Amino acid sequence: MRPIGSATALHQVPLLLIVMPTPPSELSPTENSVKRDAQNAVVLPARPTVPLSALLSGQRWRMTARWIGLGIFMIGAVLLAYVFWQALVGFQNFTRPDYVSRQFTSVGGVDWASRIQAMVGVIASEVLRVLYLLLLGFFASAIATKGIQFFSASEAVIDEAVAVGIEE
Repeated sequence: MRPIGSATALHQVPLLLIVMPTPPSELSPTENSVKRDAQNAVVLPARPTVPLSALLSGQRWRMTARWIGLGIFMIGAVLLAYVFWQALVGFQNFTRPDYVSRQFTSVGGVDWASRIQAMVGVIASEVLRVLYLLLLGFFASAIATKGIQFFSASEAVIDEAVAVGIEE
């Protein structure tokens, strides 16, 4: 037997591994399962017709859901742009040679204890700023993702709602 990756190995897979939910006799129509009329013609089941008002209602809701999804995505995208802008500003601050020393001297005092406290405060504020941007970036990405999901799911959900309302 050849390895599974080869081109001719698929027809060599044992049929015992395939699980069929319905027996093969039910897959092909039998004479008893086909409905015929008086002229011996095959009668197909009637498809439900969709009223025009239901189609227009579905289109109206579909457009509304798409705009809502697009709005949610735009909120997430604007938040992501804010996160990137703040990260750029933060990195530009660190490229200035006197940024950290000015922060220490503006907060620090005269003795060593107050200077150490100022250093810890400045470093902690920058670390918290990075954590804040990471958290906000995660939430902005999640919001943008939900907006896209809402936009793409509007088509199927609205069609299901219209079709279910007609069949009842």
